Amino acid sequence: MCEFRIHELFACPIFIKDLNLNNFELEKYALNLKDIQSSNQKSNRGGFQSEFLPYKEEPILLSLSNNIEDCLLHYKNFIGFKKDLKINIDNMWFNINGEGGYHVTHTHPNSMFSGVYYISAPVNSGSINFEHPALDTMQYDWRDKFKDIFNEVNSENYYMTALTGRLLIFPSWLKHSVSQNLIKENRISLSFNAQVGDNN
Repeated sequence: MCEFRIHELFACPIFIKDLNLNNFELEKYALNLKDIQSSNQKSNRGGFQSEFLPYKEEPILLSLSNNIEDCLLHYKNFIGFKKDLKINIDNMWFNINGEGGYHVTHTHPNSMFSGVYYISAPVNSGSINFEHPALDTMQYDWRDKFKDIFNEVNSENYYMTALTGRLLIFPSWLKHSVSQNLIKENRISLSFNAQVGDNN
């Protein structure tokens, strides 16, 4: 029998943590903004995207932003960046997608890490879809008909179910989209970007 080992090169880790926060108050705050702001039009289609949030001044956002910063620190250290480097949130905003709302494929340029926290994510309200960095080549050369099982290595797309209270952090360069909300209830999330910098 041939002895061998597998070395998975160029991993793309997704940080996942379930947070215990006051999602009811966060949802009220987000819906209030929807009533008084016009939606930004970026990757969203048919939904609302808020202006950048005052997460350092607004009390309702402090617990969430503190949790995110703590998780970003763990993510930075896991990846192997220098431990004495600071990690700072650059911006955050709400996404509210009613029935039919979705987000087209995009990245988050001019940042290092990005993420999403699900304030309200009912069943069938949409999943996040991550694209393999080599998607353009894989869809021709690693076609589905050759695959016995689909996994993190050979899949062109990887869907992760949105769950209320769940936080995801990922590299900002990783292409992703959000599938269509198929129900009448809102999917409400908070997205953010972060940078690593030195202490000087």
